[in-house]
Amino acid sequence: MGKLFLQHTCLAEFEIMMQMVPRYIRKETMPENITYLEMLHRTVNDYQIRGLYKKIKKLTEGGDEYVMLFINTNHKNRFNNFYKHAEKRNWNVIKSNRNLAALFLLSGNEHLWKQIKSIVDEDTIDLKQVDIHSSNEEVYDVYQAVRFILYGAKNLTLEDLAEPEIIEDDIVLLITNSFIVNKYGVAPLENPHMRKRKVNRNVRKS
Repeated sequence: MGKLFLQHTCLAEFEIMMQMVPRYIRKETMPENITYLEMLHRTVNDYQIRGLYKKIKKLTEGGDEYVMLFINTNHKNRFNNFYKHAEKRNWNVIKSNRNLAALFLLSGNEHLWKQIKSIVDEDTIDLKQVDIHSSNEEVYDVYQAVRFILYGAKNLTLEDLAEPEIIEDDIVLLITNSFIVNKYGVAPLENPHMRKRKVNRNVRKS
């Protein structure tokens, strides 16, 4: 681990988490009857981070039940349709939780998902061809989160996730939920008891 520049500050925990690459997260089988907050707690504990857990718990209204991990029905349909297509063809790309988490993120943004045929094949996800130029300001945040999941890139920082004027709440949830997918695979996405979440979108300050 490199030098900690934020040691002894309120952002110290986030800096520690940023230096831990998500692809090395401890993989687990999802226990029966586990709640969303329990999954979240176990996931953020892998990074030894408590601040993010408190933030997400607040965003999800403190409810100790499943929260829909997808942003909306369109996100769910995009991911599920691709997963079924790949599963039917026995593609290796969906056999890695890291790749599943990246696909979960990509399918959460329409601009990025339109490029899926040029960046995903049966074995790999190649971000070199991704066009992030868009009027949708969420594209860059999601793209950097995908890089973080796949490569441990540090363009996206946990300080960004902590600042509502930088990243909107629903994108913070999207990224955090991708960590859950990276830990448990598709099981949390298939749970029939998850309810649609309600999130008040922040207006990003210019």
